[in-house]
Amino acid sequence: MAAGTSGAPAIGSTTLHLREQGRTADVTVAEGPPIDGRRSVRYHVEYAASEQCQAQLERTARFYSTTDDAGDTSEALPNGDWATLNQFRDASANGLVKIELDVGTAHPRFIDFVLEHPSGAATRCLGAEGVGFMVFAGPQAKLSNPPRKQPGKRAATYANVRYAYTIEYPDDLLVPGREADNSDGVVLSAKSGKTQVAVWARFNANEDTPAQILRSEKELPCAGARASYEVSKRDLVAFSCQTPTNEIVYEKMIIHGDTLVAVQFTYPVAEQATWSPVIKQMAGSLRIE
Repeated sequence: MAAGTSGAPAIGSTTLHLREQGRTADVTVAEGPPIDGRRSVRYHVEYAASEQCQAQLERTARFYSTTDDAGDTSEALPNGDWATLNQFRDASANGLVKIELDVGTAHPRFIDFVLEHPSGAATRCLGAEGVGFMVFAGPQAKLSNPPRKQPGKRAATYANVRYAYTIEYPDDLLVPGREADNSDGVVLSAKSGKTQVAVWARFNANEDTPAQILRSEKELPCAGARASYEVSKRDLVAFSCQTPTNEIVYEKMIIHGDTLVAVQFTYPVAEQATWSPVIKQMAGSLRIE
């Protein structure tokens, strides 16, 4: 059995579409042949940001990981479900292609496509930042693809001195409040709507195990609701749940020695398609020295 298969169904040819803010993309994936004992997917991407900026990419990416770059094994879908993901990569003359997709069904319900360090005549218009977008199946797809970091625009960063951690955030969507009196973190609020993002750290004074940390972390924000997603590993815990007040809570906590650093998102169910890609990027940027 090829690495990354784990009993998952073969990927039937599936095309998902992106149409937003002056750019379009048609992304097709299909099961590829095993490469050096690893599962692979064939991909074909037609991307256009303008009449002058159009690119076509077509190759095969091999299995890389059962997690995304943030260490998560699942992806939130616009309908509230969670999908199991695998990451595939392809390093070629075009640059580094990263593809994360839903491997729990024969026809993936989402594809996260990233091209880093683009090169070659077909991709010169994309700039040094490359291109990235997340596409979902279904009628809400167009709501689920806010642009990634724009070329030449740096994400804002919150840096905590007391616990030596940092996190990046989109300052066009979120506004940080005043740092907490004990200097453990900050709460960022959406410029529009009720979404809030809390970032904080603490010491693991009781030397709790990851399982114990997960249990205590989800007890209060989930308000007794069953978690739809949870994971506990040696160096992180994460969970997501829907509260009785129709809000979604997602938290990721990094375990770094005796220090615990967390980011927690709370947002209305109706806005899940909008915030899911932001959560993915912010959670992936959480770092501790």
